Parts: sequence; C-alpha cells; structure tokens
Amino acid sequence: MSCILSPPARSEGSTRDVPPAVAMSLASRARASWATYRRPWRRAARWSAVRARVTGAGRRRARPPAPTVLERRRAAAIARRHGSDTLANFALRADRSFCFAPGGDAFVPFVVLGGFALSPGGPIGALDQMDGALDAFEQLCARHRWRPAYVSVPSADLGRYRRRRLRHFYFGDEAVVRIADFSLAGKRNKSLRQSVQRIARDHELLVVSEHDLSPELAEQLEALSERWRAGAPERGFSMATARRVGDGPAGAKLFVAMRRDDPNGVSPEPATFTGTPSGFLRVLPVTGDPSAWTLDAMRREPTSPNGVTEFLVARTIGDLRERGAERFSVNFAVMARLYRDDHHNSRGDRALVQMMRPFNHFFPFKSLYDSNRRYRPEWVSRVLVYRSHLQLPFITVLYFGLEGYLSWPLVGRWFDPERFARRNAAAWSLATVDEVIDLRDSVARSSLVPRPEQRDGDTESDDGLREGRRDVRRDAAKFLAT
Repeated sequence: MSCILSPPARSEGSTRDVPPAVAMSLASRARASWATYRRPWRRAARWSAVRARVTGAGRRRARPPAPTVLERRRAAAIARRHGSDTLANFALRADRSFCFAPGGDAFVPFVVLGGFALSPGGPIGALDQMDGALDAFEQLCARHRWRPAYVSVPSADLGRYRRRRLRHFYFGDEAVVRIADFSLAGKRNKSLRQSVQRIARDHELLVVSEHDLSPELAEQLEALSERWRAGAPERGFSMATARRVGDGPAGAKLFVAMRRDDPNGVSPEPATFTGTPSGFLRVLPVTGDPSAWTLDAMRREPTSPNGVTEFLVARTIGDLRERGAERFSVNFAVMARLYRDDHHNSRGDRALVQMMRPFNHFFPFKSLYDSNRRYRPEWVSRVLVYRSHLQLPFITVLYFGLEGYLSWPLVGRWFDPERFARRNAAAWSLATVDEVIDLRDSVARSSLVPRPEQRDGDTESDDGLREGRRDVRRDAAKFLAT
C-alpha cells in the first residue's frame, strides 16, 4: 500500500513560494553582509578592551589638582632635608603635582598624561616613609584610574618596587663625575686636554649667580639659547628646571665662556670681564646634599669652535672643586650600557643597537654617550618601573614626548611641559586664602589641631585653635601677596 504525501494546503494571504536556488542565494548574501557588518565592530570592541586595560582609556579619569602654595612649600622643605638624589632639584618644577606620605615627611612628584601618572625619580623623603609615599601614590592612581609609572629610578632602589610586584626595564645611565678623581693629565685625556687648551687661548670663564645677572648678559644668553635650539622645543623632563635664562631656582650658578675681543690682550678679572658669550652651563646644588651638584642646561653658540662644551665642563669641575664639591652629575645617557666597552651585550642588546642606529639622527643617544665618556664618569644605572609589559610602549612614547624628542607639528604641543605649568599657575593665581590653608599639611596641622588632652571643651584649646588659624591665614595671605 503506497501513501502519497501532498504538500500542506496554503492558507489565505500567504506569499508565493520562493525557489530554493533564490532562497539559498539570499541566505548566503545575508550571512556575508552580517559578517562584514559585525567584523569591524568586533575588532573595535576587542581593541577598546585592550586599550582600556593598558591605558585606562574609556574610564573615568580626573585631572590632578594643582598643588596649593603650602603643598609646594612643604615639598621644597622635604627636598631640602632628604633630597640627596640628583633628580631632587627637578621634582619641584612648575608642572609637577605631589602625593604625600601619611607621615608627612615624603612625597612622590608626578605628571598625568594620557592616562598615565609618570613620576620622575620616584619618592623623595625620609627613608622610613618612602614606602608610605609609594602606597599613597598607588592608591591615588587607583582612585582616579591612572596607570602609575616611574622613570629614571636608581637601580639601587628597586627593592621597594619588587615588593609591589612591579616590573622594570633598563633605561640608561647617569654620568656622575667624582671631582677628586677628575684630571686633564695623562695620555688617555690628551684629546680632552687639547680641546680645553685650544679654547682657553681666547676665552675666559665667567661664574655668576643666575639671579645676579645683568639684563644685557641675560638677553645675550637667551638669544644664544634660541639660536642653539634652532626652533626646536626645550628638552628636559627629568633633568631640567627653568625654560628661560634668569628663571632658574635659588642657588643656580651660570658658567659662561666669554670670548675675548682682543685675544692678545691682558685677561681682566672675571668679575669685571666683558665680551661675547660662546656658551654657558646652568649648574644647581643638590638640595639635600651640599657636596653634590648637577647640570641643568648646556648651551653653545652654533658658530663657535669645537671644544667650547669641553672647556665649560672642565673649568666648571675645577671651580666646584674649590667650593668643596665631591660629585657632579654631567648628564643622563639613554641606553648608555649598550655602547660601553666594559659591558657584555647579549644577543637582544646587539639587536637593539642595530635597530637604534638608523634613528641616531633623531635620537642622539650614541653621541650623547660619547660626549659624556670623555670625562671618565661613574655610571649610575637608572630604570623604568611599570606594572605591565603591555604598557611599556605607551610609557616610552610619553616619556620621549615629554623630553622633547617628539617635537612634531600638533603632536609636540600635547607633550609641552609648559601646558601643565600654565594650568598649575592659573590655579595658584585663582587660589584664595581659605583654599591655601591645607589641613593635610603637617605644619598647619600642628597649629590648627589641639592636643588630645585639650579637646574636652577646654577654652584655652579653642583660643589656641583660633589663634593658630589666624596665624596660618596671615602667613598664607603674605605668601599670595608676593
């Protein structure tokens, strides 16, 4: 018995049957269109997730508040007491913000850019409060969705970062000259000695405090600095303070190479010497170590003969020796270990050297190392500390941008440190006396908060509290008036 199955009856209003070939063609086109539409969105979502994990993009990020007047004074006092590192002078720049330890005797300077909080040199302060400053800084970054990173950290301080499971990457070496060991004598110093002697025939060294500069000489040195930069921005994030001649910090000394108008004439006294400047150095005493000095700026006339820089550095070291100094930080050389003869490069190091060679014109790492090596310095290794390997490329780009190496149109303006300085200066100029009184300040706290034994309705404590508040208010008003 056979059974023939007939198709179901079509209800009224139903559409016509679609041929199977047409249906398959429409289905395949729909699948292709949906895949084409969905694929870019999936890639964008995946990249957004990775970018948010690495840089914190897409999350709520707050701009760091500009430091108050009392916070800047407090940071300067801590740097004077405990700032023995050569980078302590540069922690008080106008573009820095500060995060203080709970104990009040240590702080972390930092700049926020692109979702990263970059701290040059790490914490500064008493040794027993350095960990507290780091913990406070990490908590501040977690609260504001910043990614903490520490640049130019001495390798001797890596222990406290390893305890926090942070990663590090070798970044460069700081050239520190031991003044007692420096000499121009000997066969190995023949080239340096000849350069110094050749320039000394028609040049004199003028040593003057930057704040005692005459307006004429300050104008000449500023014009020389502009010619040396040739339109390029001012470089320096970790080791630079002032942007213009005359704006240096207290204690800054200028060592100027003055060209004699009459080379055969008698050299006058340096205090009354007049001539044409061929170059200059700005040198700063380390805030917490009076026996150490650091180089802040180095400028040379583009048309001056070779050897002016060597003349300035050698004569500066001689002058610092007479002042009782023991060490002089000449400069920081990025990746200097790769070019040193006493270091055995691994296969990865050799590959990195070959990769960096084509960019020597834009990033003069090799020439900077060669110029520092002539002074026979002691190399102090410094590292870059970060949380994840995925963050390393972003941190490197941000650091080189802040140092002034990425001075491209439109892009270079984003890294300009003066942008942060203007923002902080605007906040200081708009601050009132009440905003300046910071209860977190240890000095203000000692004046405003009564002792525990005086808090039980004691009239004397209330009077002392009001008196202390008036004193701090009066000091803050005087400081803002200046």
